[in-house]
Amino acid sequence: MFLSKLSINKPILVTMGLLVFLVFGVLGYLGMSLDMVPTVDIPVVTIQTVYAGAGPEEIESQITKKIEDEISTISEIDYMQSYSIDNVSIIMVSFELTKDGDIAKQEVKDKVDQIVNDLPANSDDPIVEKFEVGADPVIELVLGGEASGKELYEYADLYLKDRFSQMPGVSKVNIIGGDERQIKVIFDSVLLKSNNLTMPQVSQILSANNIDLPSGSYTQGNQDYTVKVKGKFKSIKEIENLDFPTRFGHKKLGQLATVLDTIKTVRERAFYLNVKEDDLQTNVVKISLIKSSDGNTVDIANMIKEQLGEIQQELPDNMELKLTKDNSNFIKSSVNDTLSNIILGILFTAVILMFFLHDWRSTIIVALSMPFSIIATIGVAKMSGFTLNIMSLMGLSTSVGIIVTNSVVVIENIFKHKAKGLNNKEAADKGSSEIFVAVLASTLTNVVVFLPIATMNSIAGRFFREFALTVTYATVFSLITSFTLTPMLASLILPEKSKKGKLSLFIERMIKGMEDFYAKTLHRIIDKKIVASSIIILIAALLIFSMNLFKQLGSQFAPVMDEGVISVKVELPQGYNLDSTERTVKEILQIVEKHEEVSHVTVDVGMQGDTDKGVNLAKLTVHLVDSEQRKLVTSDVAQKLIESSVNIPNAKLSITPVSSIGSGDEPIEFYIRGQQYAKLVEYNDILIKKMKNIPGITNVNSSHKVGKKEFVLTPRRNNIADLNSTVADIALSMRYAIEGVENTYYTENNEDYDLVVTMQDHEINNINKLGNIPLINSSGTTFTVDQVVDIEEQPALNTLIKRDKFKSIKITAGSAPGFTIGEIQKEINVMIDDLNLPSGYDVKYGGDAERMGDTAKEMGKALLLAILLTYMLLAASLESFTQPLLILVTLPLAVIGVALIMYFTGTALNIISMLSIVMLIGVVVNNAILIMEYYNQLRKQGKRIREALVEAATSKLRPILMSSIAIIFGMLPMAMGIGSAGKEMRQGMGLVTIGGIASSMLLTLYILPAMISLGAKKKHL
Repeated sequence: MFLSKLSINKPILVTMGLLVFLVFGVLGYLGMSLDMVPTVDIPVVTIQTVYAGAGPEEIESQITKKIEDEISTISEIDYMQSYSIDNVSIIMVSFELTKDGDIAKQEVKDKVDQIVNDLPANSDDPIVEKFEVGADPVIELVLGGEASGKELYEYADLYLKDRFSQMPGVSKVNIIGGDERQIKVIFDSVLLKSNNLTMPQVSQILSANNIDLPSGSYTQGNQDYTVKVKGKFKSIKEIENLDFPTRFGHKKLGQLATVLDTIKTVRERAFYLNVKEDDLQTNVVKISLIKSSDGNTVDIANMIKEQLGEIQQELPDNMELKLTKDNSNFIKSSVNDTLSNIILGILFTAVILMFFLHDWRSTIIVALSMPFSIIATIGVAKMSGFTLNIMSLMGLSTSVGIIVTNSVVVIENIFKHKAKGLNNKEAADKGSSEIFVAVLASTLTNVVVFLPIATMNSIAGRFFREFALTVTYATVFSLITSFTLTPMLASLILPEKSKKGKLSLFIERMIKGMEDFYAKTLHRIIDKKIVASSIIILIAALLIFSMNLFKQLGSQFAPVMDEGVISVKVELPQGYNLDSTERTVKEILQIVEKHEEVSHVTVDVGMQGDTDKGVNLAKLTVHLVDSEQRKLVTSDVAQKLIESSVNIPNAKLSITPVSSIGSGDEPIEFYIRGQQYAKLVEYNDILIKKMKNIPGITNVNSSHKVGKKEFVLTPRRNNIADLNSTVADIALSMRYAIEGVENTYYTENNEDYDLVVTMQDHEINNINKLGNIPLINSSGTTFTVDQVVDIEEQPALNTLIKRDKFKSIKITAGSAPGFTIGEIQKEINVMIDDLNLPSGYDVKYGGDAERMGDTAKEMGKALLLAILLTYMLLAASLESFTQPLLILVTLPLAVIGVALIMYFTGTALNIISMLSIVMLIGVVVNNAILIMEYYNQLRKQGKRIREALVEAATSKLRPILMSSIAIIFGMLPMAMGIGSAGKEMRQGMGLVTIGGIASSMLLTLYILPAMISLGAKKKHL
């Protein structure tokens, strides 16, 4: 073989060539960023439209539906989901993965711009944004101290927000808590009526007198002059002194209304509890940094920490800034733990090599292939735009044992030729050339398995891409190493005559004894077809048994990692105000702080997320101490919190551990869809009642909630016409009076503050007072609201959800420790079938459940494609259509070990274990390839089937054992769960791989000879 011959004859040339890869690998490692998971670009666009004061039904009919109808014609939409809640419409448009995210955003924006004028006049312009995957905050800080809420908010908004927003990789900075400044002009209904004024009139007058406007420019001589009107209010006093025209002449605004420099109505607050210092701060501003899709969490965190000291020195004396959340810590721990797994895997593998080779020179030759291939792979990974994350590093860790397989086979064949009397160079040349086809075939089987995984057309496929390509790169470099570094070093440093000590002789005798025993058993199998048939039947029975074990395994989308963060969502009955919610939150905090595992807690009062807002809602984010400082994992602490919080009165709690992998919401999520909302409510109530009886289910929740009571004003059209007015006049006056309207701004120090015109709270706080709000028609006649409308109280919805333009109710649930979403989902599916939904109604899964189904389908396709490509490759390399089928029969043998190890270790079926099963295809066939390829060589030499089978199988026993056990020991650190951060992701892959390799190694040694002998005629044996 040219490459090995060149390496033997020109070792310095080849060494320099290999060093190039090492140099770029080291540079790549030093330049690669750290991250939790690979960066995945998913084309999702959000449209948010604020319409202050509007309820969900008005939001849905006047904003959401119009936008949905317009954008639904855009191509390649996967699904569309909308939330119509108080004051805001949020629409999420998910596109097919083939769609470019930036193009999708522009197309949505163009469509929305076409209907902006059709939206309510007082609504804000829709904000179209590209959704950032993993848009949860990566860094959170709390600004507190003795300053007022107004001072805290202003400092956070005017200084800190801008500073953090300018950092590379930060896409958005959110602020929760504090008091936002607002200028209110509050009118009295009696004064308005007596002066023949309406709210829209005074608002228009106020806006018309608060304006800066450029007038143009003119030229005089050689000078060019600009002219502008500066008419904006310069002080609150100037607003109060503004002249207003009334029926009794001009009056000062201060005579008609109260002008207040105050704060916006508080509907959200933030708390911070430091458990160690027993310090609860209820007047804080929480600052959350969200990274962009191309941002890096670790880089952002490092920048924050570098500047934090400087920022704290610049703070006013009555403020303090604390870092409360830093996702980079877990990322760095996870990366370091995975790297330590790789190093341990290399050491464990080297020990196995030393045992089988019992020669330090041979061990070094083979072991060097591991660091070289890994370092070279890092260089190519850097060029491919990868980061050091869980998936890419798991790819390297998985590769450790696979990498040495090729070198093991080559060095073993070199020793075989040395034993025949050849010198080092001759043995290295002939040994590597003779085995080239088998090694190339086994290497390419790995490649053709991982490439389909890298090209999977799903979110999970994008997630696995770096893993699959990393293993592919490492496998290719292992092939290069086995035919360059291995024969080169074998020709240079192996002794011409090996001297074996007592230990070496003992190991040799032991391996020789295994080969003799194996040969004897093979003779019995080949000589007696009933024995061969019995072995095949026994293995088939084991396979059937293992398939039944799979049915008993639980399933989940991804392993839940012990990240030390727990989410506690609180929901109180409708009608509870913000103060009542705060009191309940403080009760929960008293329970939480009693748990020694808790470090600190941040609280959002008045919201649970962007689509879940209300004064009766709250969310606690509980941060635990480092895993080394606690005995319990996050899920166990969450269970303890559930048990200790059951007696909180009137509160509905949802307590779940937070994991970076998955949707971030409850793992079970589905939508009941249809046209009539009332019918959906019936099905919702039935399902919720039944689901609560499912064993192991937790946090059963529905998006259908009856909201707060609302007053509905129905126009009396005849009366309106008689008074020469319109419904629009009435609606606009009511909006000014109750919500207030921000038609203009008060500017101070180049900052704009809302200037709101409204009425006094005590004049609109019951149904009778609403009717006394004054109105005026075009002829100057004054009348009141109750003269032209009927007012009645009705229940209102809290949230309206639509999925693909169908009215929908979202139901979510979680699973208790010891239960998986798969078994719970089976029970739910039975309940859904029992509903017998009519035409036009269906159930659509979302979240982790939907992703699990999509991933299973894509994995199934990848599995079939991998098997097909493996067959084609084997047929090409063996020049046979039938022999590859015999090799592929060994694939199910791995399933036996996988099922057994998953069952007895309690490992659930998830995306990681499914990936491992597909990955095994390229590994387990290698043993059969070695036997079959050498068997063919012996047959060509004229040996009979019996003799060729026994010699091929026994001579390849050592490399098969050595390579398989090397892979097992290389995966052992992962399977043992060494390391605290991210071990849940690594452990499943390690266990599945070890189980599959172990069973396929042992069973392939017998089933392949048995099948070949059964297929041969007796006279040819």
